[in-house]
Amino acid sequence: YDIRGIFKDDFSEELIKKVGYFIGLEVKKVENSICVGFDCRSHSPQCFKWLVSGLNKSGLRVINLGEVPTPVTYFSGFYDKIESKSNIMITASHNPKEYNGFKITVDAKSFFGEDIQVLKNQIKVSDVEIEDDFSCEDFDILNPYVDMITSKFKHLKNYDEKVIVDCGNGMSGPVIKKIFDNLNLNYELMYEQPDGEFPNHPADPSVR
Repeated sequence: YDIRGIFKDDFSEELIKKVGYFIGLEVKKVENSICVGFDCRSHSPQCFKWLVSGLNKSGLRVINLGEVPTPVTYFSGFYDKIESKSNIMITASHNPKEYNGFKITVDAKSFFGEDIQVLKNQIKVSDVEIEDDFSCEDFDILNPYVDMITSKFKHLKNYDEKVIVDCGNGMSGPVIKKIFDNLNLNYELMYEQPDGEFPNHPADPSVR
C-alpha cells in the first residue's frame, strides 16, 4: 500500500528521483500538479528534494506542503483552493528512524498494489538521467486543516474532562495543540515536539 525502505541503503538518490519521475508521468495523465508533504525524520528533507527533482523532470507543477502529518497531506486533495487531487507523503509511518517511504495518491485514489509493481518495473529498466531541480511552490495547508477539524468537532468545545495524548515525537503534536486550544479543551500532551530521532519511545506506538 506504500513504498518503504532504509534511507540510502534502499532509498538511493537515483531511486527516489525515478520514483518522482514515473509517478509524475502517471499524474500527468489526469492533471498537471501534485502536492508533497514530509514528516520530521532527519532525511525527509533530502528525500523531498530528490523526489521533487523527479516530479519536475516529468513536467508537473509541484506544491510544497512542508512538514505536516499524513492526514494533512491527504486533506490537500480535497481542499478547494488547491487544484491538485494527487499527492505524495514522505514518511515511513511507524517504522524505525532509519526508514523512510512514500504514500501516494493519484487523482484522489490510492496508488498501491499492482500500481507499485508496475512502477518498480519501470524504474528497473529505465536509464533516465534526472538533474537536481528543487523548484516548487509553498502552500499553507496546515491552518485550513486545523480550521476544518475544529469546525467538525465544535460540539466538544469547552469539554472539561482531561485528555492525555502521547504524540510520540511524531508530526501530530503541534497540530493537536492548535486544535485543542481552539476547542478550549483540558489536555496534556506527552512528547509533543516532532523529533525524527524518536528519543522517548519507538515510532511504533505498540512497541515499548
